[in-house]
This record gives sequence, C-alpha cells and structure tokens, in this order.
Amino acid sequence: MAKIVFGNHASVFVPRQDRDKIRKFYCDVLGGKMTSEEDQKDLICIGDNFHIAFLYGDYKDDSEFLRSGRSIWLEIKSDDVEAMRRKILESGVVMMLDIPDPHLYFQAPGGQCLRLVGINEDLSRYEGIGEGPNVEKAKEAVKKMTGRNYTATIEVSNSPKDVFNHIIDVAKWWGGKDSRYEGSSAKLNDEFIIRHGEHYSQQKLIELIPDKKVVWLVTDSKLNWLEKDKYEWTNTKMVFDITTKNDKTVLHFTHEGLVPEKECYSKCVQGWNILIKEWLFNFISHNNSTHK
Repeated sequence: MAKIVFGNHASVFVPRQDRDKIRKFYCDVLGGKMTSEEDQKDLICIGDNFHIAFLYGDYKDDSEFLRSGRSIWLEIKSDDVEAMRRKILESGVVMMLDIPDPHLYFQAPGGQCLRLVGINEDLSRYEGIGEGPNVEKAKEAVKKMTGRNYTATIEVSNSPKDVFNHIIDVAKWWGGKDSRYEGSSAKLNDEFIIRHGEHYSQQKLIELIPDKKVVWLVTDSKLNWLEKDKYEWTNTKMVFDITTKNDKTVLHFTHEGLVPEKECYSKCVQGWNILIKEWLFNFISHNNSTHK
C-alpha cells in the first residue's frame, strides 16, 4: 500500500496590502528567514525546514476574520510558550481568537489561523485520547467571529490618493457642525477626539499605508446613551481599505468589534451609514464638508 506524509512546503494567497505585516510577523516575531523576495511573492522558512510561499494579489477583505470553516488551521510550537505568547500579542499585527481552549489561538497577517503550544507538551487530547476539545463550543465561537462586524462600501470616481487624503481630513466629515474635533489625524500614531452629543471617542492611527489603508484604534470612549456598557467602543478598530475596480476607487470600511451582540449596534449602524455613505461620500465626491 502506498504511503504518504505531509510535506514541508505550503502556500497561501494574501492581500498585497498585508505584505509588511506578514513580514513583520513571520520574520521578526516568529524568527523566520526570507529565502526569496519577489514582487508577487515572498518565500519564508520557519524553523528548520518549513517553507511558506505568500502569493500577493489585490484580494478584497470582507471582514477581519478571513478564514472560512473549510480552511485548515496550523499549530506552532515553542520551547517558551509564555514568552512567545507575549511576543505574538505585543506585535500588534495579530488578532486573538476567542476559542474555548487553554491554548492561544490567533489570526496572523494574511489570514492564517494558528494555535500556540509547547514543544514537549502532552497534546494527546487532540489525538483522540481523553475528552478533547468541545467541538460545539469551538464552532459557535468561530460562527460569532465570521463576518459579524459592521461594514460599508462606497465607490467614487476620485483617485485612491484623493480618497486617502479625504479620509485623514477627519475634522471635515465626522460629526457635523455640532461636533468637536481635537487632535491630529494625518500621521502614524496621531490621536484625535470626537465629541458629538452623548458620544465621546479617542482614536489613534495605528496603521497608515498611503493611498491604500487607514486604521484607527479606539483607545478611549464613552457613549452616554448606553445602559449596560458605555465603553463598548474602547479597543475596537476602524479600518479603511482603498482598492480600485475598473475606473472607480472602492472604499471598504469595517468597524472591527461592532457586532450585533453590542448594545450600541443598531444605533451605531444608523450612524455609520450616514457618516460613510453620505457625509464621507459627499466630502470625497463633491468636497462638501459637514462643518461648513
């Protein structure tokens, strides 16, 4: 009977805009070695002899949780799990996954999901010995993470550069005449505050790719109209992805963490629909500032 073993080579198609984060994570965080660097792909060797090819293209990200239920999840091993756990989470380029299991599960740049375990750890629970993971709880956790964030997409005739410049000119499109804007929003690590009625939020620019991407992290917030948790926005992210389609520029907005389970969801959806689809759209298309 013919035998097979899994090989030591893998490849994955990833959005071109994630290239810098992929290199940072797989090389700087995991200690991988770049063995080939080309315009359309990177070849990285992890550990002694595991090779991954990252194939770059203009792929659309529909949500920050990119993996479908059909994707295979990988396992990485470390001789110092706690130190590696801290290094991974402190890198700022991964998303921790809420999986009901004692190990760290996270999504790396480019979309691959991984589990961190110890090199000499007893992993027999994953091999059919003992109770093993709770499959139903794991499936429910994945279901909650998949495609749940608020998103909005607009198409304009402006160039990607023009769209980018309008996005970072926050004071002219977010909040209207009655809002108060404080701070700066044009450079990496800039911070700004929006006050509008019962809304207060402070944002920090944590990723800025000219003409392609803008990411804000909400470092502080208070939505006074909420009853249960007035700080629901804190630690959520707002992501602006800029791509092109035919002769149009496409702006895809995602509020990562704004999911239906949040008390503010329905009202915030109404607010973002106005902000993105009306105010920002008109500001980009016609240069109409909401503060005129």
